[in-house]
Amino acid sequence: MAHESTRRGGVSEALAHAMFLANGFSVFTSVVPESADLIVVGKGEDGRDRTFTVQVKTLKIRRDREGQLVVKGASRDGLPYSIDDVDYILGVHIPTHTAFLIPNNSQTEYWSKDWETARKKWTELTI
Repeated sequence: MAHESTRRGGVSEALAHAMFLANGFSVFTSVVPESADLIVVGKGEDGRDRTFTVQVKTLKIRRDREGQLVVKGASRDGLPYSIDDVDYILGVHIPTHTAFLIPNNSQTEYWSKDWETARKKWTELTI
C-alpha cells in the first residue's frame, strides 16, 4: 500500500492531467522520474504551440497561518526547483478540484493570503 503522501501526490497529478486536458492542452509524462512531472503543450496568444514543464504539488490551506494557501516549491531534499528544472509549479487543491499555475522563480514555497488574491496573481485551472 502506498504511503499517504504518495497517494495524495498521485491524486494531484491525476487532477492536473484532467485540468490541462479540459482546458485544451495536451499533456505528456516521462517514463522515468524527472524534475518535471508534466510537459504541457497548448496554443499561445499568437496561436502558435507553446511547450512548458510543470511540477505538480498539492496546495494546502494553512490553518496556523490564518487560512493562507501554500504550495511547496521544493523537492524532497528541500531545495527549490530551479528555473532550468521546471517552468511552472501547479498547486492542486484536491477537495475543490482547483489548481493554480504559478511561474517558477526558485522559491521553496509559494503562498497567497486567500483565494481571491491567488486568482489575481496566478492562473486558475478547474475541471
